[in-house]
Amino acid sequence: MKGPSVFSCVVALSAVLLTWVLDGESSPLADYFSFHVGLPNVWGILNAFPFIAAAVISGNRGGGPVVLFTVLQFAQWFVIACVLSALISRARNRGRRARSVSRDER
Repeated sequence: MKGPSVFSCVVALSAVLLTWVLDGESSPLADYFSFHVGLPNVWGILNAFPFIAAAVISGNRGGGPVVLFTVLQFAQWFVIACVLSALISRARNRGRRARSVSRDER
């Protein structure tokens, strides 16, 4: 169970880091992404749920605190990575079982 948890943590931390790279004022690519807004806009749509949830939880119509958004974003991508990891693991196990059954039939 350690493998999926590590994978999920890496994906969630990468999502938080990518948010900083795309939207952060102190990001080294802030000037580039202020003129090339396609990728930041897509990333913003993928992270709409944590933004809306942070606004609802905090009661602020303009958005919630950055820390709350970051925690919710981490949780969102952790869950997505857990589900993805489970699906990949299940598919891998089915492939292994199919190969072992075909070897036993020989």
